[in-house]
Order: sequence, then C-alpha cells, then structure tokens
Amino acid sequence: MSIVDTYDALTSDKVYKKGMTHLEATQVLYQQAGEQFDRPLVSKFIESLGVFPPGCYVQLSDNQIALVLEVNEESKLRPRVMTIMDRYMNPVKEMVINLDKVLTDSKGRSLRIQGIVSPEAFNIDREKHFQEGVISNGFAMGNS
Repeated sequence: MSIVDTYDALTSDKVYKKGMTHLEATQVLYQQAGEQFDRPLVSKFIESLGVFPPGCYVQLSDNQIALVLEVNEESKLRPRVMTIMDRYMNPVKEMVINLDKVLTDSKGRSLRIQGIVSPEAFNIDREKHFQEGVISNGFAMGNS
C-alpha cells in the first residue's frame, strides 16, 4: 500500500469506525517511516499536506472552533479559517479569518491555532460543510 493510500485509509470514515484526524494519521505514517515506507518520502508527503490542511478542524487560542479553508504558504501555522463555534461550543455566524493578517482576538490577545480537533468530539457535521461547498466558497471569499 502506498503512503497516499494509507493516509486516505486512516482518515476516511468507515462503517465500523470514524477516520483519524490529520495529526493522528501523520503520526502513524511517521511511525511507519523506515519500516513500511521510505522515510524521506513520508517526510515530503507530510510536508506537502501542511501542518493544518484544508478541511481539518482546529481550536483557536480564544477557544473558538474553526474549519481550515486554505494553507498560507508563507506562514504554514497561520492558515485561513472559518469560525463555526464559539468558546461555549455554540454555533456562530461563520466568519473567515486570515490568521496571517489577524494576529489578535477581540480582546487584543494573540490569536493562533492551539491544535487540531476531532469533529466528532464537538458534534460537528463535517458532511454539511462539504455538501454546502464551504471549502470552495472559503477559497473564493477573500475575507480577512
């Protein structure tokens, strides 16, 4: 099985289990590098995906939950995201934020990504975002 096929198998939902997050899957690939896969190829594959790939859900430093829309090539830790839940886990009016341009939250504190989260942990219907074309709309919106 190839690196790409393995990543896809790990992150895809199955009838019997939910897919892993990007972070979990890349950790598995990294652990298998040198044994099942060529280590430099695994590193290049993970590099090409980015730290926070489009379609993954993240928790921001203000505890909002957001969907990553687009990777920022100059600053991979600061992608464009769309907020979907407030810090109390209530749905919010979706807003696109370019984390490379918006460096602080409404209270002047540093705004950054704390980590990737599993959509199931927050009862997020990820199919809804993809069916509504949120990812492609996010690329086209250009809001900061």
